[in-house]
Amino acid sequence: MKENKIFIVFLATVLISTLGFVGSRVYAQTRLADRTEDVQTKKTVKDELGREVVIPENPERILALTSAAMQALFNIEITPVGKVDNYKVSKEGMELPSVGTASSVSIESVYALKPDLIIASSRFHSAIEEELEKTGAVVYYFDPDKVGDIPVVEVTAYIGKLLGKDDIAREYVQSVFKIADELKEKIDFQTDIETGIVIQDGSTIVAAQNASSYGSMLTLLGIDNIVPDNLPNAKKSSFVPLNVESILASNPDIVLIMMSGKNTKNNKAILEKFKSDPQWAALDAVKKNRILILPFSVNPNRSTPEDMVQATAKAILKIAQKADAGTIESEKTIEDHIGRKVTIPENPERFLALQPSIMESLFCIGIKPVGKVDEYKIRKEGIALPSVGSHTNVNIEVVYQLQPDVIIGNTRYQSSILKSLEATGAAVIIVNPESLGERPLIDSVRYWGKVFDRTKNAKEYIEYITKIADKLKQKIERETDIKRVLILQDGDTILAAQKTTSYGSILSLLGLENIVPDDLPGSKNACLVSFDVEKIIQEDPDMIFVIASSNDPEQNKAIIQKFKNDSKWQGLTAVKNNKIVTLPFKVKMGRSSAEEMLRTTAKTILTANEK
Repeated sequence: MKENKIFIVFLATVLISTLGFVGSRVYAQTRLADRTEDVQTKKTVKDELGREVVIPENPERILALTSAAMQALFNIEITPVGKVDNYKVSKEGMELPSVGTASSVSIESVYALKPDLIIASSRFHSAIEEELEKTGAVVYYFDPDKVGDIPVVEVTAYIGKLLGKDDIAREYVQSVFKIADELKEKIDFQTDIETGIVIQDGSTIVAAQNASSYGSMLTLLGIDNIVPDNLPNAKKSSFVPLNVESILASNPDIVLIMMSGKNTKNNKAILEKFKSDPQWAALDAVKKNRILILPFSVNPNRSTPEDMVQATAKAILKIAQKADAGTIESEKTIEDHIGRKVTIPENPERFLALQPSIMESLFCIGIKPVGKVDEYKIRKEGIALPSVGSHTNVNIEVVYQLQPDVIIGNTRYQSSILKSLEATGAAVIIVNPESLGERPLIDSVRYWGKVFDRTKNAKEYIEYITKIADKLKQKIERETDIKRVLILQDGDTILAAQKTTSYGSILSLLGLENIVPDDLPGSKNACLVSFDVEKIIQEDPDMIFVIASSNDPEQNKAIIQKFKNDSKWQGLTAVKNNKIVTLPFKVKMGRSSAEEMLRTTAKTILTANEK
């Protein structure tokens, strides 16, 4: 009896294993069968390995095994089912399931994604053709060298045609070429640069081919790449060895060096190594100071083609202008508000401010940050940026993803995460927003304009705001007798706005005296400081603003009534004259622009005076 049971268990185990094997074979055969049915609704093409491939009419699960092909899918409004880890262009793509890197694909992960169509590169994936075929998906191989003269852009047209998305692909490609043509005209007009080379430093100098993304940048900008197309191993890599003698013989007008990381000192050392090398010193590019490190964002794994070409052109124009002027600025070193020496890269492009008021200051001097804190509610373009969390709870992982060159933090909230911020490789500046000048509302703009060489932009903005403030100030002087003011926040303890806060700035710009002294305890650590009723009674302001804690009019009305009913406050001139009012909720840095805050505050004063 026991032997019969053992035999039955054994038989059941064999049967289950057989069914599992048959099931998996049936699944793969079914998928292969699906590929051959309804051939009339599909198209047969020859891929770059010379294989006949039947492309499904409407594939729903497409997997691209290179960053460039992934981005091409996004460009034609197709979201792939997975990613290669090299891809760092968009948040949407970075959040997809991983199949490993472009050069080391995990076949197991590919199986798990059950793709209908796999787009592979003949450069990286020809050795795993059989494994990819076994997944049951249609596998199409493309050759980066054969997708067009500008592969990084035209790969979108190539894949668009393959998938029947010709129109949208063509529209995208034309938009990139339009951007590039405008930049090419600028370079033609402002410089005499005609030839160039993009190199990568290492034990051997390697140079970017024309068919690479980096070589494409030169072609798009009308600069002749001195690297020949027929060098050994040209079909296997984007970069090929090129000796110094060949570079000297071609004598390019500009030399661009790929940035290997965000370590400013390392990048500066690499640049100096080339400049001080006797062989390289003979190049016209070195003699004319036209050798530079490319911005970190110029990388097809990190940026779209349009962003790459714009960043490249900007770097070329800037170095050419400085070279023509006979000066080369080194990185700027400043001391932040916690006593650190911070070196700011010469060409920072990706800024991240972890305080809403500083975000707005960057916009005011013409700098668009790469991300936002959630408290920022002013400009649509700022609100639409990727979030790094709140200014009091920053998501370091997202900061890494945004790859900033410069991070600006607040002494109150980001000092505790300084090491984590520095680990991103960015230059980290920690400041106290209230210590940027006597009137932070505009002095902050002046400060950052000076730090980031945007003094002209800062000056124009400050002149504009000051002009508005002067008109409002004159109107208040003409129509009211209000001169001395207090801005406070209700709570268990009365807190008052200091002169060096955005609230204090508003009063100063409108010609009003803030009754709060500068030397109160805790004044260096907070925007609002404790201020007892006795001192307020002693100073007896003409008007009192109570900061609104919400947009609820009934709640705000109840708070004002509470003050009016309090016997201690009833002796104040402001209360007697009904000049204790709510400061509208939107009057706060991060919620409104400086102009809007000034206009709203002035309107509140004038309206209260009419009553």
